[in-house]
Amino acid sequence: MMLRLLSPLRRACCAAAALLIALQAAAQSAPGSSSREDAPRVFIDCQFGCDLQYVKNEVSFVNFVRDRRQAQVYVLLTLIETGGGGGQFTLFFIGQETFEGQADTLVYNAPAASTEGIVREALLGLLKRGLLPYLLQTPLAERLTYSLDGGDGNAALQPDQVRDPWHNWVFSARLNFSADGQESNRSLDVSSFLRAAQVLPAYKVNASAYFSRSASQFFVDQDTFVNLQRSWGANLLYVKSLGQHWSAGLFADYNSSLFQNIRGGYTLLPALEYDLYPYEEATRRQLRFLYRIGPRFNQYVQETVYGFEEELRFRQHLEIGFEQVEPWGSISIELDASHYFHDVNLHNLSINPEIEWNLFKGFNLNFNAYAELSRDQIFLTKGDATPEEVLLQIRQLKTGYFYFLYGGISYTFGSIYNNVVNPRFGR
Repeated sequence: MMLRLLSPLRRACCAAAALLIALQAAAQSAPGSSSREDAPRVFIDCQFGCDLQYVKNEVSFVNFVRDRRQAQVYVLLTLIETGGGGGQFTLFFIGQETFEGQADTLVYNAPAASTEGIVREALLGLLKRGLLPYLLQTPLAERLTYSLDGGDGNAALQPDQVRDPWHNWVFSARLNFSADGQESNRSLDVSSFLRAAQVLPAYKVNASAYFSRSASQFFVDQDTFVNLQRSWGANLLYVKSLGQHWSAGLFADYNSSLFQNIRGGYTLLPALEYDLYPYEEATRRQLRFLYRIGPRFNQYVQETVYGFEEELRFRQHLEIGFEQVEPWGSISIELDASHYFHDVNLHNLSINPEIEWNLFKGFNLNFNAYAELSRDQIFLTKGDATPEEVLLQIRQLKTGYFYFLYGGISYTFGSIYNNVVNPRFGR
């Protein structure tokens, strides 16, 4: 009896398996599906957070690969902040293999109030438009249809030619607070920030002000230790364009910090900058030389280690910044050197390199570092710090250097294709 029941069950299972295999084979050989082999291979290199799953859902007419060396079309997406607080997105399309030598660039300017959805839709449209010339060179061109949205015929406008009642001024304000505590300690932090900026091709102005206050209490046995920190200040930057390589400007700032023993500090620094590459190439590469020189006047909370309660000093700065974004990755490095004129031994030197490098197929190197040799801490409070001041970081301590290091490698192997999107159980 049991054998009689199992036999029909085996036949049903075999039939179901055969049907499943047949359906899979039919799907793989269905009309139009074989055109996947004709679709160009595309790799998207996004220099910030991008919703690539959304792109794969909406762009089903190409083959997305996970390694740039396997791509026929390399798409580099960069972002740079605009004067209005928005972003300028640039898509570089670079042909490889059969499309070697073919390239194009598309730009989208997103206003500051743009939502993530608006930006995502705009970049998707830009991506489709940029891929069209490559699709036209494949057998898929025979299956393309064309449509043109109704337009108003407006010519392209320069950013400063738009009628704007705010005259390109952008204002922002921020207020933050946080509180936490437990039986042995509690803390309260409050900070605020104001900013006004106007950015035009001929010049730019950036003014800001900030305030920060933090209070912490620590309870140890019958003792209470208090750490109260306050800082506030204002900054002004004015830059005048002097062509495609030169610019001149002025830095001015005021700051007050209990931690740094500064009751009030004033800086005025005229500056001159030269970029080896034209400024219009800033999204891809820069090599800037920025020189600043001017006075710094400090009023101190307590007498300094050099015996001053206030002083006026002159100093100079030289900053060298290099940045380049290429298909193999990106590299940037900043060098900053400064010193006081009254004593060249009071100097500061810092370096900040960042590298993202695709060494070979599937192998990536990431490195980020910051190091500073600090010999210019003229604001340090006279006298030794108490153990409480050291542990609670109530005041700035003398140090000859700061550093930060980060590095990592990754290696990916397997299928080069990356077309499938499966959002189940989240991303």
